[in-house]
Amino acid sequence: MTGMAPADSASAKTTGARTRVAQRTNPIEVYEVFMRQAIGRLFPGHAVTPESAPEFERRIRTLLYRELLKPPFRPEVEALLSDIQLSAGWVRNHLLTIGTWSPRVREAVRQGLPLKDGAAVARIRRKILKDPGSFVALQPPELIERYSRSEGDRLSILDEVIDHYERAVLKPFDDAQQLPIHLRPRESEVTANIGYEVNSIVKGLKVNGAEQHSQWITPQQTVLLTGGRRLPLTSRARPVSRPLWLYDALPPEQVANESLHPVVARAIVATYGPTSPGYVLDPMAGSGAVAQAALNFGHQVWAGDLSPSNDMINIHDVLSPERLVHGQADLLVLHPPTFETWQSGWNEVRTPAEYLAFVRSVLDTHSVLVGSHGRVVLIVQPFTDGTNDVRDVLTIAAPTSHPRAVALHQAVARDGEQSWHVLVFAG
Repeated sequence: MTGMAPADSASAKTTGARTRVAQRTNPIEVYEVFMRQAIGRLFPGHAVTPESAPEFERRIRTLLYRELLKPPFRPEVEALLSDIQLSAGWVRNHLLTIGTWSPRVREAVRQGLPLKDGAAVARIRRKILKDPGSFVALQPPELIERYSRSEGDRLSILDEVIDHYERAVLKPFDDAQQLPIHLRPRESEVTANIGYEVNSIVKGLKVNGAEQHSQWITPQQTVLLTGGRRLPLTSRARPVSRPLWLYDALPPEQVANESLHPVVARAIVATYGPTSPGYVLDPMAGSGAVAQAALNFGHQVWAGDLSPSNDMINIHDVLSPERLVHGQADLLVLHPPTFETWQSGWNEVRTPAEYLAFVRSVLDTHSVLVGSHGRVVLIVQPFTDGTNDVRDVLTIAAPTSHPRAVALHQAVARDGEQSWHVLVFAG
């Protein structure tokens, strides 16, 4: 096993078994026993009080995190690992990190939260302590104001921020613990969304932290957001004025996710985007095809989605567009979910009329974000149950601020498995 200290063959064969035994014990209890043993082995003769224990733990974590990277280890460290019957790799990569968790997360793991979920929630604390300003766009105003005025200890304010997020993510688990054991839901049901919630929070913190410096992403910034890959810039955008746009079939999973083909995204930006570098707004970005195309053409981009798929996309609810700047975008692209997908997101049956009202609401609230010479593009799919067709979408969904349609295109996959109507309105 990587990171394990060399020993005799019998010891080497049993190390993995010992680690598995330790992993079946509550990790918080294992951590506490380990720290008591570590203090005795590494700081013999030192009296440890409740007040000094955290500092001893910090020193042990720092020392062992470096030393356990590669054997051979000092005799006292070898003795410690033998005492606790854990491998060096498991101690370094799992056990030591528990010491950096908040009391709330530790207690949740003590009560039965799986170790992997505790580690996931602990990412929130690491992110906020690493970049304290990143929480500003998501936190309640009173915490923002207190932090900005530096009232009291800023670290204690950050602890409140961390507790705010951790409490929200762990609420389903905490609620389940209040129930009698025979009434508690299965663990998998309680913890199913923890990873998703943490990813949403951490991604939102990361993107919103960047937004304090720039509201719009430039083509140059994408070098950082794509792991060093430079986007190929297209010097000339060629408009596609014909009414029918054909594109090659997407993989089945992308069709199921209602992804927009990059060919369609490029056609939209090339035909209706600004002719010189400008601003493209995509608040329902999905996979980010429109944002990617706009960046390729040299435009600045703001993209959002309820479930961002990459770091270029902000966490954004189209029903709450107040954070966006009015009148700045040259091109606004809206790609709402189809009627069937939208309807499936509700517990009760929703009608086509309610769906059209939703589409119109999104158009109305976002149209003010486009400049007077800009364009609004709505990407929709006719209802498959025959109750409405695209003409109803065009007539009913057209926002009062943009009543005149400029153009209508139909984008169709060559295999016929996907098609979109692309409606264009004047700014």
